[in-house]
Amino acid sequence: MEETYCGKNCETCSERATLHCPGCKLGPGRDYGGDCSIAKCCREKGHTSCVTCSFKGNCGPYQGRFSQPQFRREKAESGQKLQENIRQRASILAPNLMILFWLFVPSVVSGLFTNQQIKTASPKLYLVGELIGITVSIIYSVILIRMASVEELYQKAGILKLCGSILNFFTIFPLNSSTTPTWTLLISIPALILIIVGTYHEFQSHSSVLRDVDYNLSDNWEKLWKIYLGSTIALFVSPFIIIILPIIGLLLMAASAVVVIVASILRLIYLYRTANIFKTALILNK
Repeated sequence: MEETYCGKNCETCSERATLHCPGCKLGPGRDYGGDCSIAKCCREKGHTSCVTCSFKGNCGPYQGRFSQPQFRREKAESGQKLQENIRQRASILAPNLMILFWLFVPSVVSGLFTNQQIKTASPKLYLVGELIGITVSIIYSVILIRMASVEELYQKAGILKLCGSILNFFTIFPLNSSTTPTWTLLISIPALILIIVGTYHEFQSHSSVLRDVDYNLSDNWEKLWKIYLGSTIALFVSPFIIIILPIIGLLLMAASAVVVIVASILRLIYLYRTANIFKTALILNK
């Protein structure tokens, strides 16, 4: 019989073949890399086995020694299922998240074409910029919906953002008007709300799919949402504060604009890191 720390007979273990276990002191009970708490306890207390320990009668691990092989098998099976789950998620998330990341490029082009100076100098170029921006938003929304099989909140995010983008489409046509028509404001406000709520579900989705892969990045997505929401609200209310308290309102607008830019940069960084994590997971689990 092979020598063991707990006194069991390895040759009668029903899980030995399943676990491909070489035996106690070469396997789970080995000094480096072993996961047996009983073996570790014996070494720390200077025992060669539990037989010489006066506390074994009240020792939980010792009393449960016969269930340890089954526990290790279940742990191994659980680990395999987790890796397979990650691989399946990664096959969907990795390519789609990278598309979301690269959509940043045309969105920047859209931003360059949609400022007030361009609208005044070249309404047609402004219209092209607006159409590029809305097209990017629609594609972004569709990509989010495509990832709903992994996390259902992606579907909510995509639908909300898609509805917001469609509403925004109807606000771009009064190009030659010197003032903004009231009806465009009535459309823009619900569109903004839809996009903000959609962004919340998007950030929560990113956080959720990362929870068992990278907890720190998962937590960062949740923190980023709070920053994004706070800065957006501050930017929205600052024009009203300017009417009452001009200096404070201007300072709030400037500060919130800076925070919005920082949040946008962090969002891009987190999106790339999230995509890269699942790309790496897909490669490692092939």
